[in-house]
Amino acid sequence: ASDYLISQGREHVRGPMNPSMTGEFGVLIEGHQNTPRIMMAHTPKYYADLLEQFGFEIIKRFFAFSYDINADVEWDAHYGRSCEISDRICARFPDLRVEAATSKNVEQRLLEINTIGNHIRSVGWGFVPMTDEELAYMVKQLRRVIDPRAVVSAYYKDQLVGYVVPAPA
Repeated sequence: ASDYLISQGREHVRGPMNPSMTGEFGVLIEGHQNTPRIMMAHTPKYYADLLEQFGFEIIKRFFAFSYDINADVEWDAHYGRSCEISDRICARFPDLRVEAATSKNVEQRLLEINTIGNHIRSVGWGFVPMTDEELAYMVKQLRRVIDPRAVVSAYYKDQLVGYVVPAPA
């Protein structure tokens, strides 16, 4: 593929990637001991070495973080602790409000988050804005596994300024 691109006057090859940049892309470098995660590439371990042997190099790194919930600890305990911390922070900053989504408003919250997310990602490599239609499709696919309470939005003076949207592994 790279020989063909060079013959066509191209100087750069990027990938592997999903054309929309909202799905799986890249090569897993570390973490092969973990099971595949939602919307994360999980390539065979030899891919990184193979690509390097052909002269490819890493130009962008992406990171994913896991939060391990022990089987003997209930989600409600973690959620309650997060709420306590959030309440303490908001008490120090009265113009700040942190809210978890509900099953009734999770789609609307994700649409709001998409707006700020597109703005944040606009300076990133390979950015393509996610449309409301793409988001609706993604929400439909992930709705079965996302707990709406885990979709948390932060507002400063009623303007959305941050968010967290975790997905279970």
